[in-house]
Amino acid sequence: MKGIFPSLSIVIALVLEVSCRNPDYTFDYAGENAIELQNLLKNYDDSVDLKRKSAEFIVINIAGLYYGVSSAVDAYRDLVVASKEPPTSSLMQQWWDSLRTDNHIEIKYDAEALSCRYLSDDIDGAVRVWLQTPWHQDISDDIFLDYVLPYRVKDEPPSCIGWRDSLYNRYHQIVEGVTDVKTAFGKVHRFLMDEFKIHDIGGFPYLLNAMDAGKMLQGRCINRCCYMVAVMRSLGIPASLDVIDSWANISTSGHSWVALVTDGGTYTVERDNIIARQYAPIDASIFSIKDTLEADFPLDVSFKKRVSTVWRNTYSWNTAMKDYDDPDADDDTKEKFRNPFIR
Repeated sequence: MKGIFPSLSIVIALVLEVSCRNPDYTFDYAGENAIELQNLLKNYDDSVDLKRKSAEFIVINIAGLYYGVSSAVDAYRDLVVASKEPPTSSLMQQWWDSLRTDNHIEIKYDAEALSCRYLSDDIDGAVRVWLQTPWHQDISDDIFLDYVLPYRVKDEPPSCIGWRDSLYNRYHQIVEGVTDVKTAFGKVHRFLMDEFKIHDIGGFPYLLNAMDAGKMLQGRCINRCCYMVAVMRSLGIPASLDVIDSWANISTSGHSWVALVTDGGTYTVERDNIIARQYAPIDASIFSIKDTLEADFPLDVSFKKRVSTVWRNTYSWNTAMKDYDDPDADDDTKEKFRNPFIR
């Protein structure tokens, strides 16, 4: 998704330098919307510990998060939602071709836009489902806060109020009776890999929110991954969006996938498996020849893509990013290392 929004690295770097996880700075950053964030904290003054922690976590980390809006994107989204069936790639290409010339993106910051009602509903829904899961007692609050609680995954617009309940009602039967989080993750992963098709979506370069993506059920790898993370979180499964900018030994294209995050480490699922495990091969990283070769075939036909660095998207600030200072780096590198929402 590089190059979609204007470079905000300088703004984000200043936010990171000044805020230092200070809610008072968040209130200043939020401007007129500060009252909404202050009310959010007041709502949970006397709440159970996890809800209070959740409200504090959201407020402390929300400064700097943003998404893009435009009339063209809204119109495209309306066409997707109005479709009775998932639209074809050629139809979506026609839609975006007719809209893209009037696409003037406006950046909206979460701290300036999201209401107390929206964030309270999301916190209540996340905690309610989390405390019902059989595995919540084995996973720390810190994992819950970063990988279950967040209301969105990357830079897609926030979904509507009630998105967690909608996705939960749609998919909870997949994990009914499952008591192990690795098995639950694997079953949902397997289902969504089949349900959400990898297709061209007509050149539309942005991420739709989870509810709209669930209507379309097709898109690039990053589209499927963001939707999958949202579904996992709606079911109380700690999930992250992990990405690489490019493979180390083939092409300059990147890749993304979804990982289960626990206190014991990161788990992923191989394509034809339903159990998450550590150190599993990254999806789409291995090519295997389909033909049967002679036993003495003289060449090695196995091929594995190599990874140099894996980046994980988070909601919480990576404060180490404020120490980055390389005046000789190119703009893409500077932007990457000044982004506090990746590790």
